[in-house]
Amino acid sequence: MKKRVYEVSLLNVFFTLLVIFIHVSSDAVVTLDKSGLPYMVVMTLWRMSSFVVQGFIFLSGFKMFYSLREPLNLRKFYLSKLKRIVLPYCLWVVIHYLCYLFKGYFAGENHFIAIIKYIFSGNIAAQFYFIVAIVQFYLLAPLWVWIRKKVNPVFALIASCVIMCFFSIGLPKLLAGRGIYFIYNDRLFTTYLFYFIAGIYAATEYDKITKFLKRNFALVATVFFVVTIANTVITYMWQTQNLTGIIIDSMHIIYCMIAIVFCYAVALKCKKLSKNSLVKNIDSASYYIYLTHMLFLLIVNEFMAQAGIFAVRYTYPIRAIFVYGVSLAVCIGYKKITLIHKKV
Repeated sequence: MKKRVYEVSLLNVFFTLLVIFIHVSSDAVVTLDKSGLPYMVVMTLWRMSSFVVQGFIFLSGFKMFYSLREPLNLRKFYLSKLKRIVLPYCLWVVIHYLCYLFKGYFAGENHFIAIIKYIFSGNIAAQFYFIVAIVQFYLLAPLWVWIRKKVNPVFALIASCVIMCFFSIGLPKLLAGRGIYFIYNDRLFTTYLFYFIAGIYAATEYDKITKFLKRNFALVATVFFVVTIANTVITYMWQTQNLTGIIIDSMHIIYCMIAIVFCYAVALKCKKLSKNSLVKNIDSASYYIYLTHMLFLLIVNEFMAQAGIFAVRYTYPIRAIFVYGVSLAVCIGYKKITLIHKKV
């Protein structure tokens, strides 16, 4: 049995907290004056966090293959993902739907068909598109096992990067030139292919990669900060000037790759933190935090609107405190209750 990788638990917690940060900060990014310092600070941190979904995809590939026992028992694997990933997701799609229905949306719709549509599209909550994408990776599990066995790692990484760039940047641009727009590209597995393949080989070559990152941390950190500055500047230019989309998309992919490597290197240095009780609790409840936090954001937004609180200097901290506090408390509490129930 392989040893536990504490740095992966730490990354899982960090990425979960980043997802909440992205969503509680979105309104500030949209409403703040783009020429002011507050906007620059929030936008920079917000953009720096934009690799988090790619990071989760990387971790999914890593976790799947780090402890993989071959031959892969597909029935057991799929049942596990159905129970742990798909069913909780479906439940929270229904909960979100009922909340919107209570507020007067979806009048006249066939509710069963509407819920099925939202389950497959992931449209009912901002974070759900990730679940749609990751389930595709799980469904293709036999393909990833074959690739790890039969394909040279360097070739697989290069090929996956080329395929990802073509389907996420090249093809949409070609179709847009002909007036064809596909709005669901962000939930296709091809958009994140490189990161999953990178996770597979990071797990396969775990010892070599960890040794490299430990020995070359200063180099990795330097590259990360240089790319971060470039990515932030290009993002600001894109939002304030007529910078082409292909430049920002390409820079974003480069940034995501470097950011994941840097965060992994930092996690290796700080992996003792994974033994902290709060970190352990967040790690255990992370999926539920991911599924539920947007609902708590909607609740606090409704409260502030009814209270007449609209100024960003008030709404931003209120959102952050409420969503972080309630999401973590509710989901950690739920996990603890379920654990107690299992023991009983």
